[in-house]
This record gives sequence, C-alpha cells and structure tokens, in this order.
Amino acid sequence: IPREELVLLDEVYVREDGSYRIHSARRSGQVVAIQVYTGNLPKERCLRAARFYRNLAHPFIPFLSGISSNILVFNEVFDGTLVHVLQQALHQGEKEGLALGTQTVMSFSSALDYLQGLDFPLASIEADRFVPMVSNRKIVISFDMDEVELRQNFGLNTEDALRTFHALCQLTFDAARKVHYEILTPDDPTESDHEPLGSLPSDSDRLHPDERRAVPPLAARRLSASSSSSMLNTSLQEPSIVSNELSIVQSRQEVVWKPSSDKSLQEISHDYKALLKEVSSSLDYAVPRRQDLSPAKSGHRCPGYNRIEIRLAPDTRRSEIISHATPTLDEICVDTF
Repeated sequence: IPREELVLLDEVYVREDGSYRIHSARRSGQVVAIQVYTGNLPKERCLRAARFYRNLAHPFIPFLSGISSNILVFNEVFDGTLVHVLQQALHQGEKEGLALGTQTVMSFSSALDYLQGLDFPLASIEADRFVPMVSNRKIVISFDMDEVELRQNFGLNTEDALRTFHALCQLTFDAARKVHYEILTPDDPTESDHEPLGSLPSDSDRLHPDERRAVPPLAARRLSASSSSSMLNTSLQEPSIVSNELSIVQSRQEVVWKPSSDKSLQEISHDYKALLKEVSSSLDYAVPRRQDLSPAKSGHRCPGYNRIEIRLAPDTRRSEIISHATPTLDEICVDTF
C-alpha cells in the first residue's frame, strides 16, 4: 500500500515498551486501523507479523488488508481497548457488564481455539502480550509477534491454550475492575514522546464532516499500554485523591473470572455463544442471582455499600451474579481516613 494513501487520524493504543502503536487512519475514504512499528528493526518486525497475519481468517482476529513499509493495515475500525470499553459498560449497568463479559469469554475462547488448531505457539507468548480491542461492536485479539517463537511441528498443546485463555480472561476483567480504585487521566493530546510517522500525513482536522463522523468516538481516547499494564500487574490500590477530596464510588459492578472445570476451548466458546444470545434477547437475567450472606471479612461496615459481582466460569451453569453488602479486606473506605 503506498504510504501516501494513509491519512493518520487518532491514536488508540501505545505499547508500553514503545515497540508499536495503533491508530485509526483513513484510506480511500474509509476508516481503517494501522499498527505502526517503531524502535529496533521496525520494517523487519512488521514484515514478520504480516507473514503470519495474512494466513489468518477468523472473526475475532484483526483482518490484515495490506502493508506499507513499517505499517500493518487492518480492515477494522477500533472503538478502543476492550478494557476501556468494559469499564464503560460496567458503569452503565449490571446487564451491560454481563453482556460484554459474556461476549469477552466467547471471543477469547473462540480465537484461541482457532490459533491452537493452527499450532500457534501459545506457550511462547504471555497473556499480557495479547491486546484485546473492540471493533464495530465485536471483540478482536491482536498480539505482539516480537516474542512469538515460530517453529515447525509444534503439536497441539491444549494445556497451553487453556492456561493462556484463563490468564487472559483474568487479566482483562481485573483491569476493568480496578478502575474503581484508580482515576485515569487522559494523556495530553498535544504532547507526544513517540517517533514521528515520517511521510505519513496527519490532517484529521481537514477531514470532511461525514468522514469525521465515521471515526468512532472512543478511538479518540488515548489509553496507553502503561496505563492498562499498571492495572493488570498491581494489586488493589487505595482510592485516588483529587483536589483534596477522596473519590469513591460505593456502588459498582465488576466481572470476575473463576477458572475451573475441564471444559475445552471449543466447548466454552459454544456454551458462551448460547449464553450471549440469551443475555442479549431476554428481559430477565440469564444467570442466577444471590445475596452474599457470609460473615463480613473486614473489620468495618460501610452504610450503603453495594458491590455486584458478575462471576463467570467455564461451565456457564456455575456462573452467577452475587450482591455484596460488605467490603473486602483489600478495600479502604472513607471512614478509615
């Protein structure tokens, strides 16, 4: 693809180590997603990734439409990272969180089952090197090819695939859950410490109004890998203090993944596809609800405290929605200050 055909729009994701970043862009009047490789040997790394992506055809893996020097071009319109979109869904309400959580499990299990069938070396890549994105209301998984060891005759390893799947679900849901304890301040869009794109034009301010509307609103929200990584790799933190006021939301929803059972990825994908259909079409909840009646584990109570735990498990029959009226040991409340 000629480089001059790509017009840079918004930055959607930045890898923590600066090895690549993802933008929305315009090509021939259409919005696409591009992955720009930077740092060491960007063209070689881009070509290596392209050789792999071009052999993939799965609805939950980005579809590669071309390459331009150190840039991969995908036929996708990224709305934002899955963690960010899931945070928004949980703030909207319980049913929205349940629906997107169910869709996440279905998409992850289906995509990883597909990669396992291609002998993809899942053991050579950590779960936090996958980057789940939302594209046109579907979840797609991109990944960092720099760490993948491509060899011949790997052989199927279902344990590696399941281990990666469980870890990816837990990392994603934990990151969205911990937003209750952190206030994410968007980066200043006027500042950038990344390498320029060279001859790649950036004229989003001069787009036709119809083309501006084609850019998804969440794509303009920058969520760097350092932000998501800090949420994935740290324990629950104290609530942030802004303007000398403690910011706490006492009522919230969260999705929790409980890895158990001996179900295969194919079985999990099949079951969660059916559950997603039920969740999306039913006015009633598709999973049972209960109140947590266990004794309080913390030494205090918070008046009005209410935490809704959407607990998902590989066996959908063990999934449930639990209402908690007392805080956990990890939580710090206003009256403790």
